[in-house]
Amino acid sequence: MAIHNSLASLQAEMQSRINKALDNEVAQIVKEQISESVKDIVYGAGTPMLYNRRDLTNGSLGDVNEMTHKVSNGVLIVEDHAEPSGNDFKGNDFVGEKDFASRIEYGYGNEDTWYNSPREFMKDAADKLNSNGKVTEALQKALGSEFGVSTVITKIH
Repeated sequence: MAIHNSLASLQAEMQSRINKALDNEVAQIVKEQISESVKDIVYGAGTPMLYNRRDLTNGSLGDVNEMTHKVSNGVLIVEDHAEPSGNDFKGNDFVGEKDFASRIEYGYGNEDTWYNSPREFMKDAADKLNSNGKVTEALQKALGSEFGVSTVITKIH
């Protein structure tokens, strides 16, 4: 680590390294947890009769390749940009401004059926990440290797 002549310079260096850790190790862990939550919450809600699921690949909600992330000032934002499979969801129930992930997360149309009801996979992923310690571990490991010392992080908000 470089020698810094001011607190502002040190803070900028630390923020840069935190952003790097969020952009690499932490983003991957978050995407993997979202994928697991899609499997549990979305796919666990029922079995479709009118279309074939893409499992956790091929452009599905659980496909980590459909997720993007950005980091700014210590904040990591992960978004799922999966599209509906073919023409399966082109009906009137999907009219509106919500993207596919939001429609599944918050529900749409007539919510009397399992497939229209909210399936909060993003909330589930966030809850699990807040309780399982994986984000904290990844930050500790990444920052420890970045700074060359054991880094103590007590809580992630």
